[in-house]
Order: sequence, then C-alpha cells, then structure tokens
Amino acid sequence: MPLREPTPEQEARIFKLFKKLDVTNDGKISTSDLKIALQQLKIPTFPGQKDEQFAEQLVAEGDSNQDGTLDFKEFASWVLDHEEQLSQVFRKIDKKMDGYIDAAEIKEAFSQLGISIDDGKAEMLVKRMDMEGNLLISEAEWKEFLLLQAGRSLDEIACYWEHTLMGTLNTGDEAQIPDDFSAEQLRSGQALNMLFSGGLAGALSRTCTAPLDRLKVLRQVYGYQHAGSSAIKAFRWMLQEGGIRSLWRGNGVNVIKIAPETAIKYTFYDFYKRLLFGGPSELQIHQKFLAGSLAGATSQTMIYPMEVAKTRMCLRKTGQYPGGLVGCLASVYREGGTRALFRGYTINLAGILPYAGIELAAYETTRTWLFRDLPSHEAPSVAALLLSGALASSIGIVACYPLALLRTKMQSKVQFSRPELNTVRGLAATVYQAEGIVGFYRGMGANLVKVLPSVAISFATFERINHYFDIAHRSGGPRSLGLTVSLGFGSGRGWL
Repeated sequence: MPLREPTPEQEARIFKLFKKLDVTNDGKISTSDLKIALQQLKIPTFPGQKDEQFAEQLVAEGDSNQDGTLDFKEFASWVLDHEEQLSQVFRKIDKKMDGYIDAAEIKEAFSQLGISIDDGKAEMLVKRMDMEGNLLISEAEWKEFLLLQAGRSLDEIACYWEHTLMGTLNTGDEAQIPDDFSAEQLRSGQALNMLFSGGLAGALSRTCTAPLDRLKVLRQVYGYQHAGSSAIKAFRWMLQEGGIRSLWRGNGVNVIKIAPETAIKYTFYDFYKRLLFGGPSELQIHQKFLAGSLAGATSQTMIYPMEVAKTRMCLRKTGQYPGGLVGCLASVYREGGTRALFRGYTINLAGILPYAGIELAAYETTRTWLFRDLPSHEAPSVAALLLSGALASSIGIVACYPLALLRTKMQSKVQFSRPELNTVRGLAATVYQAEGIVGFYRGMGANLVKVLPSVAISFATFERINHYFDIAHRSGGPRSLGLTVSLGFGSGRGWL
C-alpha cells in the first residue's frame, strides 16, 4: 500500500510531533523511542495496554518496509490515516454538523454506547480537549488530543474516556456492575488474564487483612457481651486460645469462594443483560446496575452456604470442625438441615442493592471532587483513585453496617435459645435494648481500618503479577485498578 503524502502545512505540523517522539534524534522512531516519549509526555495508553505494547502496535501499523522503525514518511502516512479515522468519529458525534462537539453531544455519544454520564463529566471531557476556552471541541483539537491516546472507533474512544480520563474504580466488597470487557480483550485472552491476576491479588489482600476480618466477625457476634473490651484484648484472646494461626481462621473459605462467585457473577451478568434488555449494547447505567445487582444476588444465592461457613470458621474454637470447610458445612447441615445453610440469607439479599447504590453514588461524588482540577492529558493518579474508592467503600459500610451485623449474628447459630432472637426484628430489638444504636456498629472500626490496606495490597500485587506474567496492563491504569480491588476475583465477600 503506497504511503500517503502530506501537504506542506501538514508536513510542518507532523514533523514537530515526529521530533518529539524521535528521542534519540536519529531520524527514526523506534519502539523504545515511543515508549520513552509517551512517559515523558504523560500520555496514558488504552486501558489494559502497556506503553511498550502500544508503541509496538503503533510502529507495526506504520512500518511499511518492516525494519522495526518509522522514518518520517512512514510516520506522516500513519498520522494521516489515523487522523482520517478520528475525523470520521468526530463527524459521527457532531450531530449539529457545525464543526464542533459540545458537552451535550459528548453525553449523547456515551448514551448511545450504554454509558451514562452527567453534564458535569461531559463538560469535564470537553475542557480536557478545548484549547480555546469556548467549551467546544474543534476537529483539530479532537485529532491532536486523541492521536496517540485511543483506539479508532467510537466505542474504543468512549472506553478510553471512561476508564482513563475520568478514572473508574469501585472498591466495595461486592461491586454491582462487573466490567464489560471489549471484544478484543475477550478474543486475545486478556480478559481471562486480568481476572486471573485479580483473583491472586484478591486472595493475597484477604489473607493480609484476615486478622482484622476475624476481629470484625467476633465483635459483630459477641461485641454486646463484652462492651468494655478493646481490639487489643480481642487479639490477645485469639492468640491465647489458638495461637498465631487462629488469627487467620475463616480465611481459607474466604479465598476459596472467590473463583466460583466471580465466575457465576460474570456469567449471569451477561445473561441478565440479554434477558432483560436484549443484549450487552445500548445499555444505560441504571440497566447495567440492575443486571449487575441481579447477577450479584444470583452468585450470593449459589455460594451462600460458604458465607455461613466462613462466619462459623471465624468463630470456631480450637478443635471445632476438624474437617475444615466440608466438616463445617456438614455440621451446620446436621444441626438444622438446608435452612441452616441459608441463615441470614434474606437480610443479606436486602443489603445488596442499598449498599451498592450508596457506594456508587459516593464514589461518583468523591471522584468528581478529587478530579475536578486534573490537568488535560493526564490520567488520575493511583493515589487519587485509591482514595476515592476507599472513601466510597467506607461510606457504604457505615450506611449499611447494621444489616451486615444482623446477618452475621443470624449466621452464627442455627437456633438461638431465646425464640425472639430467631427473627430479624427480634434480634434487632435485643441489640438495641442492650447497647442502643452503638450496638449495631460493633466491629465497624476493624472493617474500616482494612479498607485502604486491602485496596493497596490488591493493586500492588496485581502490578507484580502483571510484570511477572507480562499481562497486558499499563501500570497505574484505572481500568485494571478497578477490576483488581473490586471486581475480578477480588469481590465476593458479600457486600460487607
């Protein structure tokens, strides 16, 4: 295919960019040149892609003589091809056909792809590209901004915006909207690799914070009986009763149930999207939220006996349930049959939607506030993403914690000796009479303390696994960060 020849005006403009990317100043752009230039210019690549992989892809696309580099003629031809495709997308979004894209047209373009954004986010995207300060994007601004940053189709560009420019992260224990992987990610196996990495990262994160998780469960179930006790005393009791290994009781179940729950959730997320709305495309955020919530409820239903077993294993004393998970489930079944394996199920289900809704709203609010002054061409920092996700998760925890406490208490026993405690209403009344409102928040401190470390450990582990296995992911990318700490295999602890 012959190389395209730029006009003198185009040649002068493209040559300036060529000189920026030709780091070694040898008249050619190599993969290493491009990788260094992307980092120096702070240009984030497409979600799930390393700088090096993007550089290799760009060079391969324009390298007509197959020498592994781009000379100026090859680079100019590549730029003209890419700009032409970006122009086609621009004209598709420019519904008014006035040569500019405004916030309303950005919002409509997202909506057509099933991505709901508010006026504030649409305006934020316009400001990122608007160099003249008129809240409008010209075709020249559009092409200059996106030339080295995104795919070539509207859905790829929207995916880039959603995950890289705005930053997506949801750090709750049970994210209600699983990630929608692109066709390329599914075809290349990238999606499976990311899920695998997320699973390992989630397992390590849970293991590192397991002592705090066990403390939370103990405080939830027994807190009102030991109102004056401290966390230090509780840890001391655990060590005296079962040694250092006792701090990790229940963690095995917590890790084992990652894979089945995530597999079920992703399978049924796609199923509900097709059943309720006819397919995965053209879905609004509330439709995705509903499909995700139903998928989460389905996965929780199918693995709920493991949730009960996890609580029982956290509460067990030395020598109890010698058969591990199987022995625990068998013991619970002998005590009360199938119903015993689903103790607290109703209140658990009732807590899924409010927790997810509150956390999602809190995350959107904190993210908008934290990123309001983010400079153009820069992706949100990892620290900002971690902070916004941790804040949102903490708000969701505080709002829904009473339901989580009652659920855990119900899971702890097949039958209470006092009949009134066997109903949610009776149990709630007893907790209130014993300690008042404070009684509904026993153990919440331990839960809040582990939020940020859990997220940070997950992300750091995910980065190391990606580096080791060379899984396609750009360090610090918001998409994989969100997947790691909330979706992937890292989810599945219920909603608290």
